[in-house]
Amino acid sequence: MWKWESNFRNHIIDEKPIKEASIFRYLGSCISGEGGLQDEISAKTNASWMKWRTFTGVLCDKRMPVQFKSQIYRTVIRPTALYGSECWPSTQRTQAWFHEEKNAALDIKYHLVDHVCNDTVRARMKVAPIVKKMQENRLRWYGHVSRRNENHITRMAMSLEFAGKRPRGRPKMRWMDSIKADLKELSIDNIMP
Repeated sequence: MWKWESNFRNHIIDEKPIKEASIFRYLGSCISGEGGLQDEISAKTNASWMKWRTFTGVLCDKRMPVQFKSQIYRTVIRPTALYGSECWPSTQRTQAWFHEEKNAALDIKYHLVDHVCNDTVRARMKVAPIVKKMQENRLRWYGHVSRRNENHITRMAMSLEFAGKRPRGRPKMRWMDSIKADLKELSIDNIMP
């Protein structure tokens, strides 16, 4: 994996050394020294489960209507899990992790004994699959950035290319690769800047 190089290891501010950290939180995001999303996704999943736990009294109450539970999920739990997902590449591992976690959160009313499939639960609760919401967020952010002026920093960062070669083997999924795949899946073309 990619790692930070030695230039940034020994910083001193006001004659005090800054402690090196392999992971740190900044503006609600978990940034890893290895550059991966594993820690970020884990933090988002934990945060959404904490939100779920605060509402368990309502979500697990059989007297509460399913629509009310669905509204809590759509307005509190899902946005917590998807905060910052606009900038994540859509890997199969990321999709599988979120799909698994969110299906468990949706099994509010149903038990394993009921043998109800996840699609049925989502249809009854009128909730879109979380992977589709991630795709929607990514494409919304892409549209927002692509409408910017060409000299805007976010627009320039979107088309940024680094010198050098990518490592051997299967290349890692990049954000623009995810955008291209999303546009192809939805049969949308000719909007790439």
